[in-house]
Amino acid sequence: ARPSRGVDRYGSFITPLHKQLVAAGKALPLEKGSDLDDKFHSIFNALSKTKALIVFDRAEILENSVEAQEFPVFLSSLFRETRNVRVLMTARKPLGLSSLRGVGEHVVTLGPLNFKSTVRLFAILCPHVHTGDERRRLLELLVPDEEAHVCVSDEGISERCKAIFEILGNGIPSRTFDVAYQM
Repeated sequence: ARPSRGVDRYGSFITPLHKQLVAAGKALPLEKGSDLDDKFHSIFNALSKTKALIVFDRAEILENSVEAQEFPVFLSSLFRETRNVRVLMTARKPLGLSSLRGVGEHVVTLGPLNFKSTVRLFAILCPHVHTGDERRRLLELLVPDEEAHVCVSDEGISERCKAIFEILGNGIPSRTFDVAYQM
């Protein structure tokens, strides 16, 4: 989702999707003054015979808005107008979408990463770790085998592991991204 001004948060999903389809050559650019319905039809036409996975990230942006009631209508139309399109949405909590043309919401709740995955993510993103050998060495130095699968909330976690976890964002991927990019 792209931040938007005012109460029109709905276009923050549809407009970027349409722009990506235009950039990929799947849809034609629309004339100035086109409304959301024009974008809908352009999106449906572009995806009607295409196999695609569409990811709507940060879906909670629609919460408590008029658009939150219209977005399921868009999804239902998308599923009706296309055959091979799947949708993945990320949000901080379940959206409570009822069945849309036989497609229901399947919620997968993710917790924080374990210690080894946190360090591995950091090593991949860190601008000072360049090669696969450097990443492997960093992983070996920071993650003892007996603590590889512990999570930040586990009992009996060592102080060293807890301190490294805290520096790297406590297993929260977005925090690990921030730490790596601020290096």
